[in-house]
Amino acid sequence: MKIGILTFHAAHNYGSMLQNYALQRVLIKLGHQPETINLRTPVQKEIYDYFKPFSKLLDKKRLLYTLMYFPWKKQLKIKYSLFERFLNENLQLSKELNRYEDLGLLPSYDAYIIGSDQCWNMTATDFDWSYFLGFTPEGSKKLSYAISMGPHPQEVLSKSPEILAKVKDLLVRFDGISVRDKDTKKVTDQITDNKVGSTIHVDPTLLLSREDWENLIPQKPMVEGKYIFFYNPYWVGDAFKQAHELGKLTGLPIVVSSPNMRGNVQYSDFKKVFEVGPMEFLNLVKNAEYVVGRSFHLIAFSTIFHKKFVAVEGLGDSRICELLKMFGLEYCATYNGNVNEVLRGLDKDEFTSVDEKIVNEQTKSIQWLSEKLL
Repeated sequence: MKIGILTFHAAHNYGSMLQNYALQRVLIKLGHQPETINLRTPVQKEIYDYFKPFSKLLDKKRLLYTLMYFPWKKQLKIKYSLFERFLNENLQLSKELNRYEDLGLLPSYDAYIIGSDQCWNMTATDFDWSYFLGFTPEGSKKLSYAISMGPHPQEVLSKSPEILAKVKDLLVRFDGISVRDKDTKKVTDQITDNKVGSTIHVDPTLLLSREDWENLIPQKPMVEGKYIFFYNPYWVGDAFKQAHELGKLTGLPIVVSSPNMRGNVQYSDFKKVFEVGPMEFLNLVKNAEYVVGRSFHLIAFSTIFHKKFVAVEGLGDSRICELLKMFGLEYCATYNGNVNEVLRGLDKDEFTSVDEKIVNEQTKSIQWLSEKLL
């Protein structure tokens, strides 16, 4: 079956590209022909471009960003090229499209899958209505897989009655709705009056084995010696503070792969390794002594690679909370900054039971995909 995948595939975000790669690999293993619909809107392209054209610099905020990042211009341009290389070398792409209206120009697919990732997070800067598959022809199968509405799905319910009616009309056309967390399930079932019925499945990154991921990445560690890898794509003061605290408690240097204006200044002692695309990100996670942050995919890959990790206030994010509870790893989440307490609990060897749970979730998820794509 020829399948069109629509997701945040081109976002220069590690988890976004890696979950797309994982779903593609799973569908190939199931005997299908997946292709990622290469929708790259101007808004999304601009978000991940650190150095804007001169005309954009009239915006004072953009000018400030450019000036702040200028000392690392070379490294950040390498980072950008690594994302683009992964995109073009590891994903099977359609021709590039830039507008919702252009989606009708594509040849039709037998089935369409939206997801995974936060494609139904309507507060995301690069949200687009195409992620509800309204453009797809009648007769084609329409599925979501492990979709998320973001950290706080209930916010969708505050949208206007007109928006909620539009979402409902689009969702009831689906042949199957698979979500990533209980909160997204609750919201989608409420909006659709449970006419489709949603099912919770694990993120695609968890459908591949540890060996699958290790075969993809460079084996030589990017950073020599022991270190803590800290990844938090946005400024969250508690995350930086708790990473700094973990560094003091362990005596290990902290490595960061994403620039942040406030973090660069306030935590200038963090080791900056910005030449990091998706494969290099996996390398940093795999070879770290500890991992810390507030990112769903950071926690997912830490689990896959059996790393000691600290999920910063993890039970306050519906997606991370669901993942931790599924695998019995709630003790890895801080609460009100109790880093020292969490650190003492990380010596537990829980990964044998975690691996068994992952295999069970893989079986359930792949069976659902197989049945829906008959």
